Amino acid sequence: TRVSQLSEEWFRINSGVLGEELVNKQLDLFEGSIINLKGIRIEVEGNRIENDNIILCNRGIFVLEVKNYGSKGKYNIRIEKDGRWSRVYHSGNSVYIQENPTEQNTRHLAFIQRLIKTEMNYDLGNVVPIQGIVVIANNVVDINNESSQLVIRAGNLYNTIMEYPILLSESEIEKIKHIILKREIKHQQYPGLNYDKEIAINLEQVKNLTKYY
Repeated sequence: TRVSQLSEEWFRINSGVLGEELVNKQLDLFEGSIINLKGIRIEVEGNRIENDNIILCNRGIFVLEVKNYGSKGKYNIRIEKDGRWSRVYHSGNSVYIQENPTEQNTRHLAFIQRLIKTEMNYDLGNVVPIQGIVVIANNVVDINNESSQLVIRAGNLYNTIMEYPILLSESEIEKIKHIILKREIKHQQYPGLNYDKEIAINLEQVKNLTKYY
């Protein structure tokens, strides 16, 4: 029904927002050690990309894709060697996830890498110290990762970043921050969608139908 569709859509969006908030709260604990560019949209070579988080610190540049899959415990996650993601239900059935987090993260990383290489005049011999990470924003879902994609939980994010060697100076970090912010596209304000009236109408229709049974 339309009511259940609206309910599922609301839960999906709300779950994602809660996941991003949880990750940002974790990262806020380390303010001063890292720069966290939150929910930033940038344009590179005519392509617009929206990043959940770009972390800048002396360990490098970390491009985060935040997901809150399986927070209700209805399924687990499997990531195959070829990078495909699946929801694996407790019945044994599995469904491929269409919006592949690995592909999203790789695309964002590639554009940011090209931007920084161009702006900092790196030649082919210079390597941009950049790493993509998919962050799972809950401790409920089990993750079976057979791929090379780095997938970690929010609580382990900072420790994982600190395991990398020191690769950037303070001046390089500031320069990279300036490069990214210079390409930022400010979010346009649109009136929010409010489904309250539609949900109320659907619920009233259900009540009218059930009184005849």
